[in-house]
Amino acid sequence: LEASGILTKTVVCVCAIADAKVNAFLAPGLCSPQQSIVQDALATLSSMLGNSTFVADCLSFGTLLYLLKIFVTPTERGGDPAPRIHAAAAISKMTADPTHGSRIQISVCKFIPPAFLGAMRQDADTAVKMFDTLHENPELIWTPGTRSPLLTVVGDMSTERYARQRPNRDAV
Repeated sequence: LEASGILTKTVVCVCAIADAKVNAFLAPGLCSPQQSIVQDALATLSSMLGNSTFVADCLSFGTLLYLLKIFVTPTERGGDPAPRIHAAAAISKMTADPTHGSRIQISVCKFIPPAFLGAMRQDADTAVKMFDTLHENPELIWTPGTRSPLLTVVGDMSTERYARQRPNRDAV
């Protein structure tokens, strides 16, 4: 992952990496229990999201689902919210893609209310704080009762996807 992070500094390398379907190996890294691997995967992913081919692969290989899992997983007391902020920024970057951004946006809004996506576009840190707080207004009703089922569904879906991808990196 560190080598990928270094290679993604040039446009030519980004295009070659995207064409090589490296996302099949990068996406499962987002599910690692080791925070250093998750952070390296997020950094590499962030630098790759300027390539439309790579963004399309993110839909195919479940990267969007893994990013959502990182975003919705609550930060432990005293824990580092940086992975959640980077995941929100990556989701926002994906929705800005001119070719596949609208599909990404539709997919994200199937899981979380559109207000969070708008917050991600403005400031990823604010989106994380907004997700964690209680909201009861006409635009957004967001309580622990609405948050809990989302955590369960996204967690279960990403775990199932990871279990399929781990033995076979080509599994879509």
